Amino acid sequence: NIERDDFMKQAKRMMHTFTLLLLIIFILLGNITIAKASNRVTTGETIPYSYYVTDANGKWVTVNYTAFIYADGEIAFCVQPGDLVNAGAAYQISNYTTSQKIELEHIAYAGWHMSNKTKEDYLATQFMIWEALGATINSTSFAGYAAKKAEIEERKSLIFHRYPSFANQEYEIRVGESITLTDSQGVFSYYYLTSKSNGIEVKKEAGLGNHLTITATNDAPDNAIITYQAVKQDCVGTSILYSSSNSQDVVPFKVIDPKEIRIKIHVEKRGHVEIAKQDEDGTYVPNTTFKLSYNNDMTNPIGTYTTKENGKVLIENLLAQNVYIQEIAVPSHLILDSTIRSIEIKPNKTVTYNANN
Repeated sequence: NIERDDFMKQAKRMMHTFTLLLLIIFILLGNITIAKASNRVTTGETIPYSYYVTDANGKWVTVNYTAFIYADGEIAFCVQPGDLVNAGAAYQISNYTTSQKIELEHIAYAGWHMSNKTKEDYLATQFMIWEALGATINSTSFAGYAAKKAEIEERKSLIFHRYPSFANQEYEIRVGESITLTDSQGVFSYYYLTSKSNGIEVKKEAGLGNHLTITATNDAPDNAIITYQAVKQDCVGTSILYSSSNSQDVVPFKVIDPKEIRIKIHVEKRGHVEIAKQDEDGTYVPNTTFKLSYNNDMTNPIGTYTTKENGKVLIENLLAQNVYIQEIAVPSHLILDSTIRSIEIKPNKTVTYNANN
């Protein structure tokens, strides 16, 4: 009986341990996130146009209507015009590589991503992709295809074959001032701001997308950079091929090159100096003339300036650097001091220089 009691106690302990382990497993399972299904191609809203198309290998297909295609939720386009989407087909993914890849990416971007995203925009883009792959659109009930294709071709040419006239140029701006750049190529309206130096303000004029106004503030560095790109950031990347043995191959196209441009801004920071002339008694002296230069030998002078009735003269809009000052004329009762002295001009401030003798 003693042995039987010991056996029962041991069995209970084992059962308790087993139950505890099961509880831990269920808790852990409750915290596991099931991976979302991927590599899935689906179709969406119907596009009510018929077409008859022959691919580059002579394989043809005719349909009464088509539909939007999605690859893992992203809009995609067929790159195998002789086949149809088979619902539930298994897909593999890989980088899309073909000699026409860049042209196809440009068609998809200009035709769809830069459009009003109508059924006609989608179908025209799809037709153009097939044609770029060597297919022939033999017939279609989409009567507006030719006009829509011409519209897409023009937009594609503007975006990918031209740059704004001020792309990669350099400009000078004074602090607190603005310049307005006009794009004579007529393509800047397609560009998006990606970065700019602190203290630089930019504005595309409303309704005048090919004009860019740039303003330099006090916080701007001496050398500032503004970058724009022609391709929307969410459309930049690698095009992925979704391929299947029993369904058409599709690609959600991205554009590998965003077409970035840079505008370099040299910020001209300026300040002012007030020169005062005093005699030995501290009285301010009018009619004293000074010469200013950015050079310590006084060559290429900025100008000559004479104190007014209050014995002072204000010189404005000097570069924020050392300025050299030399007294060149004084009233007859004073002795000329032609010593060359310097003072540092501070951006957007007025510094004072006192000449005493």
